[in-house]
Amino acid sequence: MRVLPAELRSATGSQTINVGSNPNNPALGFNTFYYCAKTATPTGTSPSYYNSGCVSLGNGAGDRTVTVTQAMVNNGGFVVILVDPSFGNPKVRFGQWIPLTPPLTGLEVFGVTGTSGSGRVTESRRAMTLSPGFSEGTTAYTLAVPATMDHIRIRATHLSGATMTVSALPASRNEVGSGYFTELIDLAAVGRGKNIDIVVTATSGTTRTYRVTVTREAATITPSASSAISADVGTA
Repeated sequence: MRVLPAELRSATGSQTINVGSNPNNPALGFNTFYYCAKTATPTGTSPSYYNSGCVSLGNGAGDRTVTVTQAMVNNGGFVVILVDPSFGNPKVRFGQWIPLTPPLTGLEVFGVTGTSGSGRVTESRRAMTLSPGFSEGTTAYTLAVPATMDHIRIRATHLSGATMTVSALPASRNEVGSGYFTELIDLAAVGRGKNIDIVVTATSGTTRTYRVTVTREAATITPSASSAISADVGTA
């Protein structure tokens, strides 16, 4: 059995997959596909496997619509199985695990100037413009900042049940909550770029990495917004 695509974005709602036949099982028209919010492919052939919480995708090959649930997202994927009627004695013939890689649902980068101390920050945060603009399915971005700007903060959001780390932070403090600002991130020298990886991980361990390459340029860049903010480090 083949199921395409092998990887889907983990947003709840309707998704389209394509199911097809296995060369060793040409009589596909007599078999039924099911999908289930289970954590692994079936280990046996008992009908109880697909009769418990599985949804029929009908018979034969072609495009099918699955409804991705929060349980599937939390699992990091779901199972598609092929059931052979076997003349009144149904059996699970094939199973395939379909991973769901968790996406970011929002990504913002702020240029920072100001001072910090005693656990508090008084700073000017300037909302910068990513290129291209953020989209869940786009994982590589670039950003140019003025030479006078040597720090940034990132604020990203993700689906519940996932976790997020930011590579530019110390390993002991690189996990950041959804919707929270990161600690200050140092930028590279003027004229040089710095790659910052944001890794989103599902409870199953499947990951998706977003990369932001930030370059300090000598040319003056007008930010889209600027405001003076006093806030506790690590708050939303």
